[in-house]
Amino acid sequence: MKKILLFAILIGFAMLLKAQEKTAPTKVVKAAYFDKTPALRDMELIDPATVANTWEDGEVKNESVEMKGVSGNEPTDPASVQKYFGARGVKGPVVNVDGVGNVNGVYPPDTDGDVGPNHYFQMINLSFAIYDKAGIKLYGPAANATLWAGFPGPWQGHNDGDPIVLYDEQADRWLASQFAVQTSNGKSYQMVAISETGDPLGSWYRYAFEFDYFNDYPKIGVWIDGYYASFHMFGNSNFVGSGFAAFERDKMLVGDPDAQMIYFGQYSSKFGFLPCDLDGDPPPEGTPAYFVGINNWSNHNMEIYRFTTDWETPSNSSYVLEETLVPDAFNSNISGISQPGTGNQLDALENMLMFRLPFRHFDDYNVMLATHSVKVGSTVGVRWYEMRDTGFGWSFYQQGTYLPDSDNRWMGSIAMSANGNIAIGYSVSSSSVYPSIRVAGRTPDAPFGEMNIAEIEIVPGGSSQNGISRWGDYSCMSADPTNDSTFWFTTEYMKTSGWGTRICSFDFSDLQPPSAWAGVDSSVCENSLFFVAGSALYSSSVLWETSGDGMFQNPNVIDAKYLRGNGDISNGEVTLTLTAYGYETGQEDSDEMVLQIISESDADAGDDMTISAGQSVTLNGQAESSSSVAWSSAGDGSFDDETLLNATYTPGSDDITTGEVSLTLEALAIAPCEDSDSDVMNLSISAVTAVNVINKNDVAISIIPNPSNGKFEFKISGAKDGSVEVLIADLKGENVYEQRMELQSGVLQQSIDLSGYHKGIYLLKIKSEEFYEVRKLVIH
Repeated sequence: MKKILLFAILIGFAMLLKAQEKTAPTKVVKAAYFDKTPALRDMELIDPATVANTWEDGEVKNESVEMKGVSGNEPTDPASVQKYFGARGVKGPVVNVDGVGNVNGVYPPDTDGDVGPNHYFQMINLSFAIYDKAGIKLYGPAANATLWAGFPGPWQGHNDGDPIVLYDEQADRWLASQFAVQTSNGKSYQMVAISETGDPLGSWYRYAFEFDYFNDYPKIGVWIDGYYASFHMFGNSNFVGSGFAAFERDKMLVGDPDAQMIYFGQYSSKFGFLPCDLDGDPPPEGTPAYFVGINNWSNHNMEIYRFTTDWETPSNSSYVLEETLVPDAFNSNISGISQPGTGNQLDALENMLMFRLPFRHFDDYNVMLATHSVKVGSTVGVRWYEMRDTGFGWSFYQQGTYLPDSDNRWMGSIAMSANGNIAIGYSVSSSSVYPSIRVAGRTPDAPFGEMNIAEIEIVPGGSSQNGISRWGDYSCMSADPTNDSTFWFTTEYMKTSGWGTRICSFDFSDLQPPSAWAGVDSSVCENSLFFVAGSALYSSSVLWETSGDGMFQNPNVIDAKYLRGNGDISNGEVTLTLTAYGYETGQEDSDEMVLQIISESDADAGDDMTISAGQSVTLNGQAESSSSVAWSSAGDGSFDDETLLNATYTPGSDDITTGEVSLTLEALAIAPCEDSDSDVMNLSISAVTAVNVINKNDVAISIIPNPSNGKFEFKISGAKDGSVEVLIADLKGENVYEQRMELQSGVLQQSIDLSGYHKGIYLLKIKSEEFYEVRKLVIH
């Protein structure tokens, strides 16, 4: 009787499995709507704060299903749990910046992002931003609805969330998506946008695909013949089953409005399945897409379905179970994640695989990676798997549980580079650790099941989340498509007030000892900042230090700036030291450079002197910190050598006429100083009046007032009628006024305004065919 009963149970279970397989699509439909945007950079950015929140109390729903029938034993093989940290250091974090914050007032953020050749694109609930690969924001934050602004349809006014953004490496395109639910016609939609080029700031093709049920928790993967997606379908808050779809990639890449969707559903006993997402080289044409999930209804087996698509005859498409794998036993009965100072626990989402399901094709095998949360004793760790297909079906190549200490690790995401490195990122929290972000990883030469890369703390948490248990609901680890060693990760953490998100990168290239070069010995002008020109290789951080009393502006950046101190100036030089610290404890290297402090030039023309008419004078100039000197005269005299400090000056006829002349000594700066200094001395020449010495007529010249504020009147009388040239020059000999005027009836009277000129001594020069007069003019 027992045998008969057992046989009946087995037959019934087999029939249930058979019923879960679909050899023909549930439906095939074209996109409900399509259009093309202008370049995103030219579209109006919708401020997230201005978009109405669709969700009650700010909670973006993720309907859950209670899993039954799994006992949940702890691992029986202690080797499957890694209870120690990896020891191998790597470069990182290289980029480590805050992503989009809670600009929409919702929870959880559903953090996602991906990396391309030139950009990092992050999308969360309910906004996005685009960065360059140095972590500098190029666009945003903008409401996700910006991507669908002006797209006509029943989703107008919706900005509902559960976003996905992916870089399609084979096509050099971007995919951005979110759902639109509870729309005006009662339908639900998956909004999918494909960039027209590899530039995410350019134009986008926009599609909307219609569903009869609430298409919750959409997860999308890039594949060679389509964009594949999984959904949790709900009707009136009741789970009706998982759905699996393929979107017609080839048509969407060229903006064809007739792009189709092939859909299989609803699978009532499937929950938390993921579509594979292609990284790197494509597999052979015709390779089906794969969906993988854990059967949490009756066991913990890993189920692999293949989705075979025929776009020419969509009815030939199929979705069937390919492989069932039995993982190491694990416990998925997780009540929640603890935090410091509160009884509020965070959701672990332990009943499903975490986004993404990376797929890589190698010459002789294919790889898929997966991760989820498990409970070991009273602590939560991340279980991870590497599955391989060498041509004889899928199997576990290796698996492990990473739990190196008593802190909980969950909400993981995993990826593999082209050379086989694996990186995993996750959230960390416990009764003593606020929700934080860390990453770990392994190299191909590590023992099976071991993360041999030392754990890196990306950012520590600053507070606990109270009143809300929702966390995640997902994160994303990506492999940089431009090299084989860099990974990018984004997820949420708790700041000192509320949740935030982080974007980071780290590098698995061979770790070299750090190397510091402070630059060549150099010089700087005493009143200028010195821009150091050092470099550091294989360094996690740097530090600049000085032997003097100056200071660095941010001594922890390689391109720091140094401001000398007074002691540095007195000493004339200072030693600057650059220390580069490696990625492993104790690794450092230092180098020095000598910085010469150059003082500003200083000129002293000497005291004023008096000589007799007809004499020459030897000058007594002095100059400090000068590369060279040069004398100049405001008059018409000459120097025997104007480049000598003790040059000899012989007054000219104008000098003798005016009875004085200003001599200027200029001291040119020593490089790198640029500003020269000058000083003036006045040379008086005795036995000379202030009237002209060439006058052959009874010419009278008056200046009223003199001195003046620059506004004065001069008058000439007693001269013959005719033309005169009126010049006014400063003591450097530069004319500030020049005009030809006419004497009538022997008189010329003229008002002049020099109030805009500097105070000082000027020379009024009046020339005609009959006379030449010079007068001193003072502006005070």
